[in-house]
Amino acid sequence: MSEPTPPPPSSPSPFDRPADAPPVGPGGGGARSVRKPLLIGCGALLVLVFAAFALFVVYQNSIMAWVFEAMQMELAPRLPEDLPPDVRDRYDHAFDLAIAAAHDGNYSPQDLQRVQREFSRMVQDGGAKLSVEEVQRLTEVLEAVPAHGEAAAPPPEAEAVPKTPAESQPAEQPER
Repeated sequence: MSEPTPPPPSSPSPFDRPADAPPVGPGGGGARSVRKPLLIGCGALLVLVFAAFALFVVYQNSIMAWVFEAMQMELAPRLPEDLPPDVRDRYDHAFDLAIAAAHDGNYSPQDLQRVQREFSRMVQDGGAKLSVEEVQRLTEVLEAVPAHGEAAAPPPEAEAVPKTPAESQPAEQPER
């Protein structure tokens, strides 16, 4: 019997390093040389995220005022032609109050959610004209923004501390 034939030589794998390749290590390529740029990139991205957050916190009131102005401009061409002048004046005044409240930071997240919900309902139907009832409903929601956003009333001032022990005792009530 004949001897078994040896398997043919395997073709070189594209993942095998050639014998004359430079060693892997610091500055020589490989995983270690990727770490430093990766860390620098992640650090720069983190700095940008914190900067964006800080800018948002500083300018949040201006951003909210701009949002209200954009909403007003978006809805202006969709107002009904038969809108009574008093309803139109109230609508414009409600937007002015909401914009002023936004500039002052005098609003709450719940108020913004109500306005957003109402606005979303109105823009869902595309470019259709709004009804007088829809305008009145949005006006009521907008009028509530500065009213509910006001800071809580300051606590009542502390009562004056009595100066003498006699002043600190309650007055005697006459017997009945």
